[in-house]
Amino acid sequence: MMDAAPLPEATGQSFEETDWTPPIIWVRSIQRAQHRVPCYRSDERFRCTVQDCEWRNSCLKLVAAWRR
Repeated sequence: MMDAAPLPEATGQSFEETDWTPPIIWVRSIQRAQHRVPCYRSDERFRCTVQDCEWRNSCLKLVAAWRR
């Protein structure tokens, strides 16, 4: 089993400061564990009203359709 790469927050950086984007499945599994709707980079993001979501900036970035 390989160790996961450290989150940018652990190094004092944000997702935007690095070019590192968390895998969609990984973020959605965390959202489910937090009893939230697993909406990261889904079509639900366009109706998002959760202002304090830690992935909001990364989620709402424009992404090519083939990468969703």
